[in-house]
Amino acid sequence: MIAGYQSIWNGFGEKDTTLEMVKLLYKLIFFFPALYLFRFSNKMEVALNSSNQELITASLVNLKSFFRFLGIFTVIFLIVGTIGILVIDLWPKCFVASSNGIIFSSTPGNRCAASF
Repeated sequence: MIAGYQSIWNGFGEKDTTLEMVKLLYKLIFFFPALYLFRFSNKMEVALNSSNQELITASLVNLKSFFRFLGIFTVIFLIVGTIGILVIDLWPKCFVASSNGIIFSSTPGNRCAASF
């Protein structure tokens, strides 16, 4: 068997739906940049063969849309990643396990000081 292929099966002969949903989301997100590049390349090819200035402009609009999409996606990814790192860093410091369950521990001079 292929090493990565076995991970999509959950052991009961059924595919893992979580992984399938992540793959579908990935395909949907990156469909649009691929579409912008496809339109850019087709219009640019026709424009260069016919020396048509309007088609060159239209193809560059698609290239602009491609880079705009990637820029927005990159900013969103960086923000979500930064928030994720902060949550992972602060989570063990802000919550303390006790016999009554998990409690929030904070002192006035410290953001989240957990006493173990």
